[in-house]
Amino acid sequence: MFDPDQLNQFKTKLKDSASVLILLPPEPDVDSLSAALSLHLTLKNSGKTSTVGCSTPAKVASSHLFGINQLKTSIGNRNLVISFDYQEDSAENVSYDIDENTRKFNLRIKPKAGSAPLDTSSISYSYTGAEADLVITLNINSLEELGRLYSEEKEFLDQSTIANISLAASPSTFASMSLNSDKFSCLSELVAFLLKSVGTSPTADAATNLYGQILSVVNNFQSPKITPDTLETAAFLLRSGAQTPKSKEQLSNPTPPPFFSTPPTPPQDKSNQPQGDSVTPPLTQATSPQPVATGVPSDWTGPKIYRGSSLK
Repeated sequence: MFDPDQLNQFKTKLKDSASVLILLPPEPDVDSLSAALSLHLTLKNSGKTSTVGCSTPAKVASSHLFGINQLKTSIGNRNLVISFDYQEDSAENVSYDIDENTRKFNLRIKPKAGSAPLDTSSISYSYTGAEADLVITLNINSLEELGRLYSEEKEFLDQSTIANISLAASPSTFASMSLNSDKFSCLSELVAFLLKSVGTSPTADAATNLYGQILSVVNNFQSPKITPDTLETAAFLLRSGAQTPKSKEQLSNPTPPPFFSTPPTPPQDKSNQPQGDSVTPPLTQATSPQPVATGVPSDWTGPKIYRGSSLK
């Protein structure tokens, strides 16, 4: 599926890298997010420092993915940037000092005479200066497609070791390593196959992300896009702890609780009863006394007594 030399180079670099940065273009689809987050969770679990970034926040449609709360819209982590609203020529000078007692760094901005002092409510803080041993990009053809992430970290990214993972038929030209193939059903399948190829098992959450996306794309394995590699990759993910996601129908129509009813009385087993004996029916209490028939002699209703005089 991949160029063997590129795959071996990636495997070696990944093993030697203590920190990895995974980058997505703006407005990524669920498949791209699934692939990126699964890589991130797996590398983080292996003991590496991993960051996954995208210049736009995730949408509600991808909220079911494990690790979605770890997606960052800014990848800088070294240089502190203090920003505030500023009117031209309103500052006299900028200086700093370090308090020897508290060891605090004090930044001083002196306004010009007649200018209003800086409004502290407009101050914001951020970081720039990304740093990583390896950068992994997903499904892009150039670094410019990363949008704001590239413009903010251009110097760093232009000098980084980059591996691009994509569904393109041709290798990318901007990256140090290109792991590309158009033989996969989706990017999630490609990433799962890549993890399997480099001998790394995904976490259960990562495997669930990848497996769920593959199921969606191949329509529960009923799509003509399925290949033997698809089935082998799915089995690899299941062995790694992937859980089958619930269908939309199951989520919208949950199974009702069971209804318990009194079971019918089973018929009596007559096999152990003596032959010829009849079973006496259970006695029941009469709800009302039976009326005595009227217009008949009283001795008809009493016990029969035979008198000797009656015998001729």
